[in-house]
Amino acid sequence: MSRRQPEIDAPLGLSLYVHVPFCRQRCPFCASYGVAGAEGQFDAFLRALQREWSLAAAEETECAPESRAIASIYVGGGTPSMPGHAFLQDLLGMLTNAYPVREDCEITVQLNPEDVDRELARALVAAGFGRVSLGVQSFDDQALRAIGRGHSGQDATAAIESLREAGCENLSLDLMFGLPGQSLGAWEETLARALLCGPQHLGVHPLTRAEATTLDRLLTGSFSATPLSEETWHPYQRAAALLSEHGYTLYEITNAALPGYECRHLLGVWSRAPLLGLGPAAHSLCGNRRWRTVCDLDLYLRSLRAQQRPPRDSVRLDALDQAREEIYLGLRRARGFTWAPLEARLPQATLERMRRKVRFLAAQGYLELDEQGARLQPQARYVCDSVALELINAVSGGAE
Repeated sequence: MSRRQPEIDAPLGLSLYVHVPFCRQRCPFCASYGVAGAEGQFDAFLRALQREWSLAAAEETECAPESRAIASIYVGGGTPSMPGHAFLQDLLGMLTNAYPVREDCEITVQLNPEDVDRELARALVAAGFGRVSLGVQSFDDQALRAIGRGHSGQDATAAIESLREAGCENLSLDLMFGLPGQSLGAWEETLARALLCGPQHLGVHPLTRAEATTLDRLLTGSFSATPLSEETWHPYQRAAALLSEHGYTLYEITNAALPGYECRHLLGVWSRAPLLGLGPAAHSLCGNRRWRTVCDLDLYLRSLRAQQRPPRDSVRLDALDQAREEIYLGLRRARGFTWAPLEARLPQATLERMRRKVRFLAAQGYLELDEQGARLQPQARYVCDSVALELINAVSGGAE
């Protein structure tokens, strides 16, 4: 099995995210923007994306001044597989034909198991989608029905077989725990079946009910802690142990990979690398600006038919905002945050206040620290948000 180079400290380069908003139905747990019943707009959406990409490429010159080549492309949703393989082939061609792309560019597409057959798998691998993120969620049919998914455990297994036969060598499986009626034993069975499939990457996420995404929190500055419960703590701890036993590293709170298969797009998000988002509801980070394109497919299409970029919710980040993000996102990674960017952005008195809080949390067993920075202790990953809030309050002048 060939492996890419593991995570390094060099700049990750420009990431491109494309949000395909089409869904067959809205899942009750999904926080992403999606539109059901819009099958007649596939072609119009692809034309609009091409216009938006042309306008964005010309305007967002500050995104990656050191290198304008694209380092990663991530096509998510929604349900990107819903419009079919011809749509995705045309989309990828449109993105890569008019703009420099690094030779080692990582190109990911999210797929739902019920959409994957041999024809689609072969077409996508041949088109250049070298990485697939498959939304399995569970191999338990009862659990899948409880959360409104449109596939069965057998469908997921068949999809994985089709992708492997087509030559997909970088496969990620997304799994969910804390599902209605799911026992710890049933969760362990899903993990075991997933591991038997030999994926290079696994996402293990708790069931959420349309709470704000991490990027939405950054856009609004509304940091909050995830509610704690035994129903999700035990499955998370079990997943961490099983994944470690099988050679996977939790390089981020909810994402594990074999060495060298960390998702470059996710690494870019957690590292605050330049990110350009296309499509309704897509997030971007360029320089000291974050924005999210309007969550409205009709308005998105109307704007681009008029050769105008769609409306955006936007925020300009000052030094304190950027320091908060360094802490919040840094703690999500196993490697943690480093002192250097914080030293460049925070006054000395604020930095010392934060260092005292870090030392206190380290003494309580939540953090480990050294001269380079600080990171969560493995047993504290589950309370990442709460630890981050303690540090954010310290740099914001809150009570110690």
